[in-house]
Amino acid sequence: MSRAPRTGLWLAGLVAAGVALRLTATGDLAAPPLSSPGGWVDWVDAREPVAAAVALARLVAELTIWYVLAVSALHVVAAALRLTGAHRLADALSLPAVARLVRAGLGVGVAAASSLTAADGPPAGSAVMAPAPAATAVLAPSTGTAVMRPLPAEPGPPPAPLPAAAAPTTWTVEPGDSLWSIAEEVLADAWHRPVADRDVDPYWRALVERNRARLVDPADPDLIHPGQVLELPPLP
Repeated sequence: MSRAPRTGLWLAGLVAAGVALRLTATGDLAAPPLSSPGGWVDWVDAREPVAAAVALARLVAELTIWYVLAVSALHVVAAALRLTGAHRLADALSLPAVARLVRAGLGVGVAAASSLTAADGPPAGSAVMAPAPAATAVLAPSTGTAVMRPLPAEPGPPPAPLPAAAAPTTWTVEPGDSLWSIAEEVLADAWHRPVADRDVDPYWRALVERNRARLVDPADPDLIHPGQVLELPPLP
């Protein structure tokens, strides 16, 4: 799924979940008076223990939904305006688990890892059969009969090299990109065929190491932002 529909579904799902939880905040599930701590005891006394626990769990879930929505919205605005500092602010305001959840929901820098290390090279080229040398008839000295002997091959011009497009050396991150998707697309463009995970994995690892110093968090290759310029390692 492309970035825009995925982002829209993620934000709409959060809003729908928050509204649904808000609509259930009635009766025994009504939240305690947050602005009046003195009324919390009366709120607990008016409910059964199970009902109070469920109401508190509903309140925590609702607050969490709106919190995740706020962080997600900040990431969306940062991506739209290409504000790397806003991404960092959103991550700073988020718990690590929430930051990973938001990035996964929005598709920001999500990289799939593979445990395979074997990589296949590009498909081998087809063999070209050289034509057999021409033959000529000569007379054998002893018998006078004609004997077919091959003519010496004349050196021809060397074959012209096939034109090859220069491989890109850098990549500017766009919304929805991840290091894994970048590695996959670079290899597919270079090899002119779909690539499997075992092809992508070693190149993805090389891409991470080549750009680790450029990452916002060198220990988290999942976190990249639109507008970043990455250096591509040589193609295998």
